[in-house]
Amino acid sequence: MAMAMAAAGKTMTTPLLARRVLLFLSFCLFFAARAVTAAAVTSSAAATTIEMHGSGTTNPSKFFWKVMDVLEERARTPVRMTYRAVGSGTGQTEFKEDVSDFGSGDIPLNQADHASFGGNVVQVPFQLGAVSFFHNVPADDLGVGGRLNLTACALAKIFKRTITTWDHADIAAENPNLSVPSNQPITIIHRSDGSSSTYGITSYLSEACPADWTGGAKKTPDDFGVDATGTYALPRQGSGNVANEIAANQYSIGYIDAGHGHELGFQEISLTNKHGQKLTSKEADIPKALTAFSGGLPNIDGDWSEVSLINLDGEDVWPITAISYIYARTTLAGAVGELVKSFVLYCLSDEGQAMLPDFLFFPLSDATKDSMVTQVDATLPTTAWTFELASATQATVGMNPKVFSGKRKSYGDYERELLVSKVDALESSVADLQSMESIPVHGSGTTNPSKFFWKLMDVLEERSRIHLSMSYRAVGSGTGIKEFVGATNDYEPYSHFGSGDIVVPSEDYTALNDRDKGFVTIPFQLGTISFFHNVPGVPDGSALDLKPCILAKIFTRKITTWDHADILDSNPGFSPPAGQAITVVRRIYGSSSTSLISQYLYKSCPSVWDIGVGKGGADSSNPTVPTKAPFWDHADTVGAEGSGGVSDTISSTEYSIGYIESGHGQALGLAEVALQNKDGNYLTAAEAEIGSAVTQIMSSIPNADGDWDNDNLSLLDLGGANTWPITAFSFMFIRKDLTSLGRSGPAVKAFAEMVLSTEGQGMLPQFGANAVPDAIIAKGIAGLAQLKFAATSTMFIHELSTLAGTGMGTHVLSVKRKRWADVEREQLVADFAKLKADYEATIAALRADDSKAVTKDELERLAVPALVFAIIAFLMICTSLILGGVSCTRTRRHERFFNDDDLLREKYATARA
Repeated sequence: MAMAMAAAGKTMTTPLLARRVLLFLSFCLFFAARAVTAAAVTSSAAATTIEMHGSGTTNPSKFFWKVMDVLEERARTPVRMTYRAVGSGTGQTEFKEDVSDFGSGDIPLNQADHASFGGNVVQVPFQLGAVSFFHNVPADDLGVGGRLNLTACALAKIFKRTITTWDHADIAAENPNLSVPSNQPITIIHRSDGSSSTYGITSYLSEACPADWTGGAKKTPDDFGVDATGTYALPRQGSGNVANEIAANQYSIGYIDAGHGHELGFQEISLTNKHGQKLTSKEADIPKALTAFSGGLPNIDGDWSEVSLINLDGEDVWPITAISYIYARTTLAGAVGELVKSFVLYCLSDEGQAMLPDFLFFPLSDATKDSMVTQVDATLPTTAWTFELASATQATVGMNPKVFSGKRKSYGDYERELLVSKVDALESSVADLQSMESIPVHGSGTTNPSKFFWKLMDVLEERSRIHLSMSYRAVGSGTGIKEFVGATNDYEPYSHFGSGDIVVPSEDYTALNDRDKGFVTIPFQLGTISFFHNVPGVPDGSALDLKPCILAKIFTRKITTWDHADILDSNPGFSPPAGQAITVVRRIYGSSSTSLISQYLYKSCPSVWDIGVGKGGADSSNPTVPTKAPFWDHADTVGAEGSGGVSDTISSTEYSIGYIESGHGQALGLAEVALQNKDGNYLTAAEAEIGSAVTQIMSSIPNADGDWDNDNLSLLDLGGANTWPITAFSFMFIRKDLTSLGRSGPAVKAFAEMVLSTEGQGMLPQFGANAVPDAIIAKGIAGLAQLKFAATSTMFIHELSTLAGTGMGTHVLSVKRKRWADVEREQLVADFAKLKADYEATIAALRADDSKAVTKDELERLAVPALVFAIIAFLMICTSLILGGVSCTRTRRHERFFNDDDLLREKYATARA
């Protein structure tokens, strides 16, 4: 019984125990759940993102964005920071209306706005910036030193547009070496929207020259001068658009923040500060302006509206310096208030201030910075986060939630830093490659100036430090114009420049300008066409005199023999064989010389010249048959290809006559026909005053960007006692917009400048051509001033006399630089000329010596040594040419190493992209 009861008791206690165990476990689970929930709530609270948002001036925007990125990745507690770059004015408005956590501006709050906060606002200076004026006057116009100085009053008058040309006396007085085209207009470029940079420059102009800038300091462009045509005063929104216009418009001037202008490689105006120094912002000590402020800086919770760093006195002080401020409320509490205070302190930290030069701004002086840090700590009541520097580990503290740790990074930022270092190295490599890369300039057109062009290109290539690769294809005026116009290529040129002895036709001129692809026409030489003959029996010392109508009859085959009465009537003493046939030699393909002689003969004798006017033309399959006017009698004339073909045929064919460039025929020793000009005088091109024709049409000559296809501009058959009747300009054609050519654009201009220079014009007689009058040169220079270049382009400078330091620049064409092969060649040519002169003088002396009769055999024996010397000199010249060729070949190989290696070029293109 007892055993049964004991068993029963055991059975009864088991469920009770189980219930008790379950109850205990339930309590444990309950408390564990509460703990987990509490932990989850705590974790959720700790993970809440703290946000901070600001807005204001664009100047420090990139700096702010970088600081925010750095702080976000260094924080353990999630934070999100943003900044809207909307301008100082909008930033102030949004801050006053309490829609931003902080604001920023390049100008302080005005007195009324500051008072409206009731003392609950701070304005914290954190960086200094400089505003400057930049210009686009070609470097070679600036003269020695390459500097443009302007006083505040000159700038005030320029931006008021009371000074409108670069050669104004006020500008010339400050820049005695400035050499700009006469009456060259100034294009002013300014902000169209309200901006702190406009406020800065108007403050400067009103402070430094109140008599001329009477409108005072303004953020808006109310007081700038206007141009009714919209050409010479260009208001633009935003500093980026102002910079673009400065780059695109030669002879322009505008203002942007100095760092931006330097980054773009713009030329800066040198200003005169209150201390009397002429300096640029690069030469100034920008932070010194803050210490030069004599009124004493207020506390950060005070009124800064009277603080101005404009036109302060002091050595090296920049006259247009501005402070950038952060605006913050002292009433902003909580986590956001802590974040704002921490953000301001980081901007003022050594690490933050050291970042500013990367963004082209300037840090505060140490004393000013330390003062700002102390005041921020004391005035903003919240507690800033702790900063753990990357160089100093703070054990355990660094893991607290409100610590910005320099030991903490994202992999993305690490990789970005790695990429930045690689980009820096790549930029250095690209710079090295660019120093190796040749700058190409390739033109095509008329054959007449080809040798002149080739020589100039050789000269410039040897004078340049950077590699130039210049070429000119002598293909004729028609082909040159066709390749320049590019009608079959959507009016994009095949060449960098064209050249012709005829102008671009009006229809092509209109087509290009309608597509905003205008160009300039630059006359650079005067050429003449002459008729040459190979007629024996013309009396010694006499030329073969021919009237234009007789020539017209000869070339239209109405006169076919040399003993024709009209010919004999003009040439007493000339007695050719009876019935001696005249062989007429003419060009078979299109040429400017054919065009000119057909125009001349038709103009002077229209009743006779009945075969049409034009440059000619023929099918290559049957070149003797004309397909375009003039329609020569192909069966009774001899066709030849090119000037060389015509001259060779004349030389080898007795009783022949043909036409080529005067200088070419004279150089070959061909006999020139004396033409009767409009005044009735017989003369050869060698005897004529070539430039006299130009003076008679000077009043009709258009500007370089005008339409030159005008009969009033013809130099054919004009009056004047010594005027040559078949005179013509040779022209260069250059597109006005060369931005797409990159580095080649300035090289094209440099070549054209050389063509128009005193040195270049002085070479023309060597090639049988004539220089153009000074008035034509001036028009050409004005035309070159209209060219536009890529913003990144560097203009070439011509060093004609030593420019110490400057002359070693990469884009300097120095007369002090030569190749040995050219020096030796020049010496050999000089030696040969002297030897020839000595020989001729010796022969003349012997002939003049009446006391000694010299036979023909003796003269020939005397000539032998001279001939031997001449042959030796000739061989030496050939050797020099070979050496020069080897030198050029090495240069070309170097160029091909870069230009023809597709892999290297592809790598270079990728690097630049």
